[in-house]
Amino acid sequence: MRGDGEALRLRSLRASARHFYALLLLGLAGLTNAQSPVPCSPALGRVVSLQGHIELQRNGTGIWQRLARLDTPVCRGDQLRAGLLSRAAMYISPETIVRLDQNSTLELVDQTDAETVLRFHQDELTRKLAQQSSLCGVGYFITRYPRKLRVRTPFYNAVVEGTEFQVAMSCDRGELAVFEGRVAAESLSASNERVLVESGQSTSVGIGETPSAIKTLVKPANAVQWALYYLPLTDVSLLDADALAQDCTQVSPALRSGCAIRRAEYLLRVGRAQEARAELSGLLLSEPSNGDVSALESIVAVVQNEKQAALDLAQRAVAAAPNAFRPYAALSYAQQANFKLEEAFEAAKHAAQLAPDSALLRARTAELQLSLGRVRSAEREALEAVRINPDESRAHLILGFVHLAQIDTPPRQNSCRPDRNR
Repeated sequence: MRGDGEALRLRSLRASARHFYALLLLGLAGLTNAQSPVPCSPALGRVVSLQGHIELQRNGTGIWQRLARLDTPVCRGDQLRAGLLSRAAMYISPETIVRLDQNSTLELVDQTDAETVLRFHQDELTRKLAQQSSLCGVGYFITRYPRKLRVRTPFYNAVVEGTEFQVAMSCDRGELAVFEGRVAAESLSASNERVLVESGQSTSVGIGETPSAIKTLVKPANAVQWALYYLPLTDVSLLDADALAQDCTQVSPALRSGCAIRRAEYLLRVGRAQEARAELSGLLLSEPSNGDVSALESIVAVVQNEKQAALDLAQRAVAAAPNAFRPYAALSYAQQANFKLEEAFEAAKHAAQLAPDSALLRARTAELQLSLGRVRSAEREALEAVRINPDESRAHLILGFVHLAQIDTPPRQNSCRPDRNR
């Protein structure tokens, strides 16, 4: 039987994912009429989250185009691709969420009243990039609607009816892990053998093989750590994705710390907590009292439901770097996780004072004002966040929720602008 701690972590992961997507979908709810004409009507799916390098290929065009905005419609036969250190999410009507991990290409094949069909592709680029990521396609699926969902891979087909599961592939083998419900793994061999995989179980299949023996998932939550949403501390405009290609050990000592912190925070934004922690561990060897390192470690602890550890790390970060904004921003999240809303607001306000040009931190203070029931104050802060940086998506999102709290639907629709890196 799964331990109580592991069960709590998995419930926390589900709650985090569902809460995040509820915010996204609610924020996008009023946008349809404001968008340019869609290439299909109705669209079968919509892109609700994109972080890093995400591309879309329209059916029959053979041309990949980079996506820069949310709420992009996905039509029958379209393919969505996530590059290295990237991830995306797609909402498929009526009740399916698909998370796509790095180096993954997924096609929305078809949808009927009885069945939705998706297919993973492994092209030359995917196999080439797998040398760096070891992955050839990963998807995390949550579906609750009583319509059959079929996911095709080069190794097996997964057939489900209302469940939560992950498909993960190397370039020569595929694994199916089920977190809730039941999934039938169908062999692609002539025998067409089916194996039923239930909650807390997994199976793997190679080319031309039948599904292997069922295994128990010892730590199910670890399998989908990449899908977690790590709370942001720095405006995305200040996190250069190109910095990931930079070797921080080769820059001047004065710039080395900032380089490593930016890399680690960007890695967290795309769900790569293990890689981010490796970056931070290297920095701790030379700067054991670095407050920004403890701040980012605190964010990881918050998201992984380690509340006391998160608070201890954030307080250590503030003590080490009392004039830096990241420690106070992290402290606000740790205090909120421990139900200390007033203290969380004061910490966020101090962070915003230390970084007055940060639209993200202004949005954070607005978020906490709203949580405390101070709607007018929250509106002022959110409007200021939008003024500082009209391209900061979280500022628009929080402003939209402020207007929603005021039962002011038209401004909410205009405020919840779709953008990247949500």
